[in-house]
Amino acid sequence: MIANWRDVPFYTALSVGAISIKADVWLYNGTLHVGHEQGTLTYARTFESLYVNPILDVLNRQNPANSTFLTSRTYNGVFDTSGGQTLYLFVDVKTDGATTWPYVVKALEPL
Repeated sequence: MIANWRDVPFYTALSVGAISIKADVWLYNGTLHVGHEQGTLTYARTFESLYVNPILDVLNRQNPANSTFLTSRTYNGVFDTSGGQTLYLFVDVKTDGATTWPYVVKALEPL
């Protein structure tokens, strides 16, 4: 699902059950910005704020570190009804790949 133009693209895609998401990323001044076209980029719409951090938030909630109902650590994905379903995040690098890619890898490290 391509949802760059939505206010919360990851959560929108998740709400409709999309198992693949595409983010168009542009590197400017060391920050990955998200937008389909260069003219739609803003300081607030970053790869981390729209994709990485929301995915981490959901994964943390799906895999609580402490719960009275768990006897061991869980490793669930982002989907409530199908914890084993893989989520595919495609990153379409819009600026120079050789320069941008290390920033993408660094941004994805927490995942």
